[in-house]
Amino acid sequence: MLVALALTITSIATPGWNQFKNETATNANNLNFNLNSSGLFNFACNFTNSPQSSDKNCEWKNIATWGKVVIIAICLAVLLQIAALIWNFVTFCACCCKKYIIHPLTGLAVTISICLAVAIILFWAKHESQLDINYKQFSSVKDRGEIGYSFYMACGALAGAIIDIFVGALTVCLAKHCL
Repeated sequence: MLVALALTITSIATPGWNQFKNETATNANNLNFNLNSSGLFNFACNFTNSPQSSDKNCEWKNIATWGKVVIIAICLAVLLQIAALIWNFVTFCACCCKKYIIHPLTGLAVTISICLAVAIILFWAKHESQLDINYKQFSSVKDRGEIGYSFYMACGALAGAIIDIFVGALTVCLAKHCL
């Protein structure tokens, strides 16, 4: 669960959800158009004094509904992963009633997997429309964007959460038999 949490937080914090092919970035830079802020959260809007810092794409109300769902799902996954780690620690410290308090871990892993799957599938299905809306001033951007490394880190977190389902189920099974 710790690896999945680290991958999820890293995917949220890094700007590589959308990557642009080299010729697209070069053409955009020649036209003084910034293609660098392509993360799930647009941190560049808040920290720079560039013309993009007042861009309306920085505001929550201007994010597409599917984008809000992706952000909420991945943040919910992080919160559930933290709760699972805390519950795992509590279960580890319990000496006599482990077989009774260990059951929520599998359910948490399933819920985390569902949240991450929703975020990943929705982003994968809709990322091209984000490029079309956010960068409509630069007409050749559409079809030149690719899913970036942050997206693949979130996929790794999903794989870790799925593995945690099986580990949790195995742990519950072994706890029932006092092993």
